[in-house]
Amino acid sequence: MKKSVIMLVLMVFAATALAGAVQVKKEKNEPKWSGFYFGLNAGFARYEPNWTDDDYDWFGGTLIDPYSTLLPGGTIGYNHQYGSLVIGFEVDGAIGFMENEIKYSFDPTPAPGTYDVTKTDKLGLLITARGRMGFVIDKALFYLTAGVAMPSAEHTWIENGDAPDSWPTFKNSNLGMVVGLGFEHRLGGGLTIKVEFLSLKNSPKIAENADKYKISVVESLAMLRLGFNYLF
Repeated sequence: MKKSVIMLVLMVFAATALAGAVQVKKEKNEPKWSGFYFGLNAGFARYEPNWTDDDYDWFGGTLIDPYSTLLPGGTIGYNHQYGSLVIGFEVDGAIGFMENEIKYSFDPTPAPGTYDVTKTDKLGLLITARGRMGFVIDKALFYLTAGVAMPSAEHTWIENGDAPDSWPTFKNSNLGMVVGLGFEHRLGGGLTIKVEFLSLKNSPKIAENADKYKISVVESLAMLRLGFNYLF
């Protein structure tokens, strides 16, 4: 009886030790997400500058002339892992190079090369500061993200032959909100690849021309982005 009890204790001890060893080995093989990281990325975005004629001086409503643009940039951030839960914070910046020019004519049959208005929009810089929260499954991290965004855009509205009733170049760098979701995968070592979708909208910029008429512009953006991060 005594020997049986000793054998049983030894078997339980051996099983516990073996289970612990397997668990340690498993934890060692699982990639960790805690730490600082930096990365490079490139986004393809649909940019929508929403113009509103507040004083009904020109078109008395809202004009939306979206265009597509590339936004290459970089990211720095920090993750902290709690089991399968990962919480982090990151800041990123991206640069846009494309400008969209639209020419309007109020004559239904304008002569070639004649226009009443030339409107331009250009998203030059985009900065976001966002929190991230997600879950790890094997080597993959699925996450949601939200925070603040500051798009820096330039706009012009030039009436041919009537400078006082034009809005020369003005900028909108007002803060807005950004939300999104993403997927990040460990490739080996500290290198990861990620795909994320971001949507943002900022508060309106109100500009006044020489004739004291006001116009406002709000920036909206939807972006799909591919990037690589290196986790320390």
